[in-house]
Amino acid sequence: MSFLQEFHPENAEHLFTAHGQALPLLADGHGAELVFITYDMQNIVRYVSPSSVQVCRVDPAQWLHHSLTLRMTDRPGNTDFLNAITAYEYDRVYRDQCEIFDEIGNRVGLTVWRRLIVLHGTPVGVVAIAKRIEECIPSAVSNSDIDPVSVRKKIATLTRGEREVIDMVIQGQLNKAIASNLKIAMRTVESRRSKAMSKMGVTRLAELVRIWIAATEGDM
Repeated sequence: MSFLQEFHPENAEHLFTAHGQALPLLADGHGAELVFITYDMQNIVRYVSPSSVQVCRVDPAQWLHHSLTLRMTDRPGNTDFLNAITAYEYDRVYRDQCEIFDEIGNRVGLTVWRRLIVLHGTPVGVVAIAKRIEECIPSAVSNSDIDPVSVRKKIATLTRGEREVIDMVIQGQLNKAIASNLKIAMRTVESRRSKAMSKMGVTRLAELVRIWIAATEGDM
């Protein structure tokens, strides 16, 4: 299971220049606390959102067209972070941590959700969503406060239609795309989504993603 939609070849190139395609799910669409970034298989940044100034204290102009290596600290694991994508499966989202230097040399820890961009069956880059670790909800790093059994019981209360909608929401599809794929009205999608989130006991999409992934991690 993944919470970013499958990237189609016709969208892949667009992803390098438009963060709107990166699906800012973890901030309910506004992206104020997140940085959206795409980079190619040589780790050269192709797009970074303006929010990097607030989140990472790095000017987007200082990221764009440069290698991620230039920003990385000597923290153990950074090399693994850069090399990990060579082993990634194209249809999964991976959560990792890394550490970078900001504009004045301070260290900034990031939690990063990443997914390969695949064009005609070939990996061409990565789309990523990053959040400063100290700003993450603690359970975004450690989900020990979530009871998977309780969450699974709530999932079991969803109707088939509600589960279909939520599965697509978690995959990153927008309401319009869900309505088209299921051949139902937008109003129906919105209703099923609202009822499902109520049953799951959450009010924000970020909360839903967090508990859903924590409860179904073994199925991913």
